[in-house]
Amino acid sequence: MTKQTVTSITVRNYKGVREIIVHPEGSALVVIAGANGQGKTSFIDGVGEIIDPKGVKLTTAPIRTGEEEAFVEIETDVARVRRVWKKDDAGQLSAYALDGAKYPSGKQFIVDATGGVLFDPFEFVGLDDKKQRAQLLKAVDLPFDLDEEDRKYAGAFSRRADKKKDLARVAAALTQLTAPDDDTPPDELAAGDIMAELETARRANDEYEKLESSKTDLSERVTKLEAALAEARAALAFVQTSLSEHAPRVDTGAIVARIDSLQATNAKIRDGQRYLAAVAAVASETEAVATLEAEVAAIVELKRAGLASATFPVDGLGFDDDGVTFGGRPFKNLNEADQTVVAFDLATLPTPDLRLVVIKNGNDLDRAAVEKIRVRCEERGYLALMERRTLPNDQTGIVIVEGEVAA
Repeated sequence: MTKQTVTSITVRNYKGVREIIVHPEGSALVVIAGANGQGKTSFIDGVGEIIDPKGVKLTTAPIRTGEEEAFVEIETDVARVRRVWKKDDAGQLSAYALDGAKYPSGKQFIVDATGGVLFDPFEFVGLDDKKQRAQLLKAVDLPFDLDEEDRKYAGAFSRRADKKKDLARVAAALTQLTAPDDDTPPDELAAGDIMAELETARRANDEYEKLESSKTDLSERVTKLEAALAEARAALAFVQTSLSEHAPRVDTGAIVARIDSLQATNAKIRDGQRYLAAVAAVASETEAVATLEAEVAAIVELKRAGLASATFPVDGLGFDDDGVTFGGRPFKNLNEADQTVVAFDLATLPTPDLRLVVIKNGNDLDRAAVEKIRVRCEERGYLALMERRTLPNDQTGIVIVEGEVAA
């Protein structure tokens, strides 16, 4: 399809409307004026039911009291689109070519014609910061996927937080340990070798004691048994010879002392090992935190550089991590009129076939803002319906009284 020019808008028996017909006749901005309760909002809502392919069902009673049927119709230089209500539901949406041929799906016709653009730019003003930011991102060409970078940032930020907890944990453990002395061996000593040495010494000492006992016995026998002196002396000579050939008596006290001190030494070694392990853990976690700090910083810089180089669709419009900005200020801090103008500028950037928008808070806009919106509509080929209580002298529009166009 190609761009469609709206030639007429008709709303009949919808909510507070009896019948209202608007012929834009080439105007880019048409003011729908009237006092509160006269039907101007019902007219705007009815047009909204056409633009929403599903039917927004703004009320549980779309048909005017006392009537059997309500309908809204937009006619362009290409087609007629109509939604008809015969009961309290979303109504039936249909689309027809100007020669009367019916399109297969009124819903699909609207989807194709509007491209899903904002019908009411002020809806953008009412979105929360994150949704405003998401809406703006649709119109910005960035050198990277911002959502993907946000996910990477969140992941790195979370991992960094976990690593900081790990670092704090191992650092706290380190403070409870004592650094080993310089002469403390790196590994625990084995008691087996010393125990074997002790056993050998004890066996040698047992043998030595036996020889000593034999010597004593033989000496007594020499004294008591003169008759057996020769035999005893021979035996004594043998024993003395054996003693001279045997190793000297081993002092086991030092060996026992070494065994007694072994546990204390090994405990000291274990303390030293735990301390060195804690030092290594602190170094490892510190390095991991530093790596994640660098990753977070790189993502932040990538986003900063990308956003700095991005061309935003509306002069002065931008966004930060918190939401949309305008002129460097949070969008939410602008007054309602400025918010509406900026939102309108953003909403009319797309170029669908059917370019129709509404401004519901027209009373809050001064003459300059209204003119800016009118000029922007002309530049971009949009038709804007602006709801106001009064009709300015210099604007095209209608005045509604009791659901009808005033005479």
